[in-house]
Amino acid sequence: MNTEVRVFWHDRIGPQVSCAPAQSFCRAIGDWLNMLLDEITCDTLLLRLDEYAIGGITPSSLDRFVGNRSIREAIAYLGVVQVSPVDVAFESVDPSTVRPLLVWIDDYPENNTREVDYARDLGITVISIRSTAAAKVWIEANEALLRRTESVKRLRFISDNHRWESDQQASDYLNLSAGETMLRYLRGRLYTAPILIYCGASIVRTQYVLSYHRAGSTTDQNVCFSFIGALAQNVNNDNIWEQVDAHFISDFSPSLPRTIAENNLGSERIVSPTVHLESRVSRFSDMNAIEEFCSIGPGGGTTRGRLSFLTVDGDKNAASLFSSLPTRMEWADRRTAHPEQEEYRMLRLYTSLDGYKSIFAVLNEAFRSENLTGDRSRLHAAVFLIEVLTIELFNYMYRMSPTIGFSGTVYRGMRLRRDQLDQFYALTQRPVKERYWSIPLAFISTTTSLAISLKFAEPKGMPAPDSHAVLWRIRVADLEPALLAIYHERFPASVVTSLCAVRISDLSAFPEEEEILLRGPFFQLVYVATQPLGIPPGSAGVVHVVDGVMLNTNRDHPSTMEMGAEEGQRARALFACLVEIGRTKECLRLARSYGLREDVEEYTQVWRDAEQRLKILMGT
Repeated sequence: MNTEVRVFWHDRIGPQVSCAPAQSFCRAIGDWLNMLLDEITCDTLLLRLDEYAIGGITPSSLDRFVGNRSIREAIAYLGVVQVSPVDVAFESVDPSTVRPLLVWIDDYPENNTREVDYARDLGITVISIRSTAAAKVWIEANEALLRRTESVKRLRFISDNHRWESDQQASDYLNLSAGETMLRYLRGRLYTAPILIYCGASIVRTQYVLSYHRAGSTTDQNVCFSFIGALAQNVNNDNIWEQVDAHFISDFSPSLPRTIAENNLGSERIVSPTVHLESRVSRFSDMNAIEEFCSIGPGGGTTRGRLSFLTVDGDKNAASLFSSLPTRMEWADRRTAHPEQEEYRMLRLYTSLDGYKSIFAVLNEAFRSENLTGDRSRLHAAVFLIEVLTIELFNYMYRMSPTIGFSGTVYRGMRLRRDQLDQFYALTQRPVKERYWSIPLAFISTTTSLAISLKFAEPKGMPAPDSHAVLWRIRVADLEPALLAIYHERFPASVVTSLCAVRISDLSAFPEEEEILLRGPFFQLVYVATQPLGIPPGSAGVVHVVDGVMLNTNRDHPSTMEMGAEEGQRARALFACLVEIGRTKECLRLARSYGLREDVEEYTQVWRDAEQRLKILMGT
């Protein structure tokens, strides 16, 4: 450790203190140097030393920052870095000779293919990085390039908000502060380039952007495109994105490319930002909802919206309900000994009224907590509940297969406000690949009974004036055997299940509800229309029917985690391609049945593109 840092910490902070509060640290540094640090210097110093916003400074972070310099030299550097020799050397650079550079940090870059292609078509160099650690290494290794590009305002950054990372043992973990970490890291090193946090359901966790200059967050694809377009056009006064949850405004002055504003037929598309629907107070409906329920559109989905959980009201203590539950669970195909009879206590608890509310109340508390990463007990509890439910579903299917895995049509009734309902209609105007909504990492109850589902679309008491009956009608399909065989031929040890849709009526406290439990469902929207189904019975009212498709095919199993990093990546790519082919074919059939000619053409092209990608992945 730097000698001065060691002495400073011992004398001014205290040898027993491992983490000094930020403000106390700044005062101690000022006293040590016999100078008053201005607010800007303090803020910059804290950004540099407290990259993860833990609220304090550690001796090791100070030592890394100071290095071989004196503390005074290191702090002086913060005040002059913008006119350092590196920057002065770039003062005479002709901006027209510097190619615009976009650094994009996202653990699933394939989710941003359209945006990246657009940027590259505009002549922007795009650097795609998958992890926070890799981004820091690349930024430090290419500092001269970045400083030069930033000096002529041709540099921008885009980052997701939550990110799956890998630790030293190559096991994945969810970094819930990935976006803010990158923002603090860059501002702490005095990069002033614009930074956009591009995410989905976690947009509610991006208030931190307001604390930084030239930073913003969005789920809106058009905002992202305008952010990219401004870089290509060397526009530096754009600010539509410089807020929390920015959305595209139709009269925004910088023009957007026709590929964004228009479809291939030349007609204007309605851009739908991610919308948050609302939570259910019953397992089959969404009436009297008060919290976010699911994310719709390209801002959501399984990659950007992993933490959008069902929420319920109710404050009953769950401890007594959990007292009889197992403390550990084994996958049925990994056991050394098999019990004669399983009770599936967690699944039975889920179907009970108190159990349902308690389970999802716990999940909501843990995953919506601002201090989730700092409360390991709640984090472990939430992960444990999800894992136990998943394993019990697998074990139930393993024992009862093939009668439990479901394919067919399921329903869910609810009531929505007009603005929420309009988001589904607007979604039908998007390209077919973007017409989806998802409820990641959650469980959602549906029924095979149309009559039962319609009961939950009925108004309760005096209906609100802006309350509309809605019916989800979901076609659940299995991956075709021929496609599944392709995957198993390449990865025979990888277990594929039908965990996404499971018939649990035999375990339910209410078997008459004919329940099909959907796990982490991803729905592809095909059609939305009104039908005179009579809500309530005997009335002349209509119900808005949302037709969608989902595949009951899943790789959540220990065998997936046992793959090496390279093999796992190849398996993910192949499986995703096969699932896209299977789901698109189902959507194509449904679109044809509704006579949606233009959609049929789009689905056909998506199918062809996926088939071509499959040939590349297979090396044929």
